[in-house]
Amino acid sequence: MTRTGASSFCFLTLWLGATLVATPISARAQEDTEVDRWRTELELGFNGSSGNSSFSILRTGGKLTFLETDKAEFEATVLVRYGKNEEDVIADDQRATVKLDLWPRARWSPFLFADGSRDEVRNLDAKVSSGAGAKLALWQGDRGRADFSGAALVDYERYRLEEGSTEEAAETFARLSFRFRFERSVGTNARFRHQTRYLPVWNETGDYVVEVVSSLSTTILGNLALGIEHEYLHDSVPPPGARSDDQKFAVTLKVTL
Repeated sequence: MTRTGASSFCFLTLWLGATLVATPISARAQEDTEVDRWRTELELGFNGSSGNSSFSILRTGGKLTFLETDKAEFEATVLVRYGKNEEDVIADDQRATVKLDLWPRARWSPFLFADGSRDEVRNLDAKVSSGAGAKLALWQGDRGRADFSGAALVDYERYRLEEGSTEEAAETFARLSFRFRFERSVGTNARFRHQTRYLPVWNETGDYVVEVVSSLSTTILGNLALGIEHEYLHDSVPPPGARSDDQKFAVTLKVTL
């Protein structure tokens, strides 16, 4: 799949998400206008990283979630990180993600996803990913859930190369994705989340990415929460000039609107 094809899938995913979640809203708008069907969350935080960069930076972002999860889960997130050390840019990355899960409360449920990102420190000028898969619910309850999923996706990556480099400036991969996800309430005001993803290139087992994200958030006052997050990334074949391992740490304040 070309970059244009991957981008088209992103727009198709957005359109499907908007269609599926907007239809029940329109149908029931007159019946119950008091129920909040969308939740907006904004965050601002300070964090440090080690790996390709080892400096202190700021991060900000937002998340939009559809709350009526009986038929679909729709979520869109944006994250921006930026920092400078004297005159040097030491962090400059952005990421936007869209996810749509159909019948999320069923034992088996299909899903679509798409995301776009860039990371100047890792020499990643642009990355577009999109795919589809199925999720198996291992445990669901009032206090949390655990699930395992498998998916197929296409990655398009464009690199920022030094002048005279003989490396490929852009590549497209077909990958598999295996994900384990767990979240649970801790006490009355806190929630722990963990996610591990393994993404091998479908025909090259030595070319893979591992992503591990763990977070803990606790309500401070009303709609204000404090979050702590750790992210680990291992790319067995990183962009030219970048390291294989990255770690990011963040402490953020989150407000729900």
